[in-house]
Parts: sequence; structure tokens; C-alpha cells
Amino acid sequence: MAGTKNIVRAIERESEYLHRKMVENDNTANIYEYLSIAGYDNLKEYNRDKSLYLLSHQNYEVVEEPYIGENVPVEYIMGKRPAFLYTIDCGTSYAFVPFGYEDDGTIEGKGFEIVSLGYKAEHGVILSFDGDLRIYLIIPHEIDINSDYFLERIAEYLTENYKTCVVDNNDLMVEGKKVAGAAQISYNNMKIMLFQITFNNNKETITEVCGTQAKEPGFIDKNILSPYTLKNEILGWLQ
Repeated sequence: MAGTKNIVRAIERESEYLHRKMVENDNTANIYEYLSIAGYDNLKEYNRDKSLYLLSHQNYEVVEEPYIGENVPVEYIMGKRPAFLYTIDCGTSYAFVPFGYEDDGTIEGKGFEIVSLGYKAEHGVILSFDGDLRIYLIIPHEIDINSDYFLERIAEYLTENYKTCVVDNNDLMVEGKKVAGAAQISYNNMKIMLFQITFNNNKETITEVCGTQAKEPGFIDKNILSPYTLKNEILGWLQ
């Protein structure tokens, strides 16, 4: 039976196991024998704890960006530098669009700056208004954590102020209305997650640009929770 869990020791033991198996070509190596010494007898639990440990032990570059266009994360992605890039009050409203999207003039006509992020078309257009919380989170691909992990944590955090907060695919629903969306791509062995968290009541504009939505647009009341407070909360999960 496994004893007290020690994730640091477990990661070291996994490295020893992999060396024996891959370098020494010893196929008799058993990962459970190595992990049990560090208190783990469940591989799924170990991998989860390992990812959480790695997530909180990166040397993140935290930058408040005055602009959140396509080129902003490039230097971090290509340099394999973990980063938390965010924008709130930058004076610009954006329309994040999937790869291959072509605007018929409606989006630009409403004053949005179009940003193509290369994510799948199934996510559709994401409208982001000045004053909303926009985040680029860049982490190594080896960390087995995706955008849904953060949406779930945000939902849990918001239950302090709202009764019903649930994650629906790539969206966060608060009291039945969509207040946040996420998209994710991978490049150069890095994961790039985009989060759009709405703090403005722009249902009318969203309907005009995107048409009637299956998920009614909503927003987080700044008088209840500010985008800066939520930004600091999310950043705290990385440290």
C-alpha cells in the first residue's frame, strides 16, 4: 500500500524509471514499483498531481499588454517561455475569429479589431470589449492541463457571488448566461490558451454581430467582482 504522497520524489522516481526503460532498454521496469516509494499507487492520480505541480512551478512572465493581437504571444511561443499575458482597459475591442474566417464588413463596421488566432472554427467568433478580461496563458505542452481546468476553477470561484456557475464545453455559464469563453491551440510544444471573460453588458451588440445566440450573452457585474480581482485570482493558481 502506498504511503504519504510526495510529488517531487515521484517525479524523480519516474525519471529513474524512464532512464531504466528507455536508456538501459530494461522492459522489466515497472512504473508502479517506482511511484509507490513516493506514495502513489494510481497512475492517473500521479499524472494529475504532476501536472498541477508543474503548472505552479513555471517561471511565468506576467505582462499587462496594451494590445492583444496575433503577434503578441509569438516571442513566448517560439522561445518556449511560459507566460501570463493579459489586457483589460486597453481602449480596444476585439473580435477573435477562427482560422479562415472572412468578415463581411459587419465586425469591423462595429469598431472591432479582428484578430485571427488559428483556433478551430467550431468555437466561432468571440467578441471582446474594452474593459473585459482577456488572457493569453502559455505553458509547456507536457503539462496535461487544458483550458477547461481554468474554466472549472473560475466557475467554482464565482459561486461565492453567483448561485449557478457551470462549464458548458468551452464556455462558462453564470445563472444561465454565457460570461466567458476559451480557445486553445498548440504550437512549438507549447499550449496557448485564450480566455475572454466578459464584464460589460453588450448583449445587443453581440446579437447584431453574431445573430441570435443559442447561449444568451451575460456578464460579470464589476460592482460584484472586478476584472483585476479575477485576474489576480487566476494568476494565484499559477504560483
